[in-house]
Amino acid sequence: RSFSFLFNAVEYGSATAQIVDLEHMQLTDYDDYISDEGHFRDFDDFRDDEFIPIKAEAVEPVILGVAVDNVEQPRDKRRVYTKRFGFALCAVVVIIFAIAVPVTLKYTNANVMMALSPTSTPTDTPTNIPSESPSMAPTTVLKNMFRQKLEIVSDREVFDDKSSAQYRALQWMYEDEIDLEATNFIQRYVLAVFYFSTGGDKWKYCHRGDKVCKDRKVSYLSPENECEWFGNVCVDGKINQLNFGTSEGNNLQGTLPNEISQLTHLEDVFLRNNKLTGQIVNFTITLQKMYIQDNQFTGQIPKSFGDMTSLLELDVGDNMLTGNIPTEFGELPNLGELYMNKNRLNGTLPDEIFGIGSLKILCLSNNTLTGTISDKIEGLSNLRELLLDGNFISGTIPEVLGNLK
Repeated sequence: RSFSFLFNAVEYGSATAQIVDLEHMQLTDYDDYISDEGHFRDFDDFRDDEFIPIKAEAVEPVILGVAVDNVEQPRDKRRVYTKRFGFALCAVVVIIFAIAVPVTLKYTNANVMMALSPTSTPTDTPTNIPSESPSMAPTTVLKNMFRQKLEIVSDREVFDDKSSAQYRALQWMYEDEIDLEATNFIQRYVLAVFYFSTGGDKWKYCHRGDKVCKDRKVSYLSPENECEWFGNVCVDGKINQLNFGTSEGNNLQGTLPNEISQLTHLEDVFLRNNKLTGQIVNFTITLQKMYIQDNQFTGQIPKSFGDMTSLLELDVGDNMLTGNIPTEFGELPNLGELYMNKNRLNGTLPDEIFGIGSLKILCLSNNTLTGTISDKIEGLSNLRELLLDGNFISGTIPEVLGNLK
């Protein structure tokens, strides 16, 4: 009750269907097998005598074709195919859009990059290491500007040592926010170095932060002008006097910094009765009075004292100074008082010292001086006091001493 094979059941209108039996190569009309509604009749509706007899043993896979002429599709079928065509068209549009957009963006980005590039090929070969380091933070730049300006006063190397008085003064200057172009910039720095170099935080009076100060002054390193700090005396805004020497001292300890020579208007220095050590540094040639006795200075008396032609009074007594008395003292025409007692000076009395006609007091006691007293001592025409005890001077006392007034 079955066909060998049917290709496409026909469901269209009142068509004339012909089934091809490829085995017997004959055509058979089967109009009767089309229902009145135009559909292929169900196999169960066929009678037994309506089927074509086909030998079972002769059956091979055959293809049965259906020829359809003048087919008219129903309206609902058209709608189905229209919808399917619409969906297919939408899918094609989406696929085209999905492909076209990325390609367009890529092409646009490439054009933008080419437009931004100054040249297609770099003009120079890039270096392996950046030619310049990244710009420094504003804080570092400003501090370096401070340092560069202060290197004309202090050695460059001292700023690399964060424990040095110079570095600490630089740091304080930066925090003090003083104007780089201020006329007192160097002066304020030198005084800050002096403070840190002499152990300012351990001073007995008017150290940093001390709210109760002497002589109606303010403590050192206060925001006020440095002329208002304790121990400083100014004339026309310039440091004229450093007064830290009293009968009890102020507990200055450490060394005098070389930067003190930058106080070019300094005339008087009073540092007696403290605990200062190291060598005596050079001071400005404007110096007139210097009292640094009762400390612990070592080394030789600087020959640069001979350049201080304005010097009137000098007291370096009661220290641990060594060496000979500088002959350069003979070049001080205005020196009136000279105290070098209680040191470890040796050698003989230089004849040059007897040429200071303005000298009134000469105190050289308690040293290790040797030799004799020259007759040239009569050159001290204004001498009032002569103290030579506690030495190893020998010979006779010159008679010319009796001619001194």
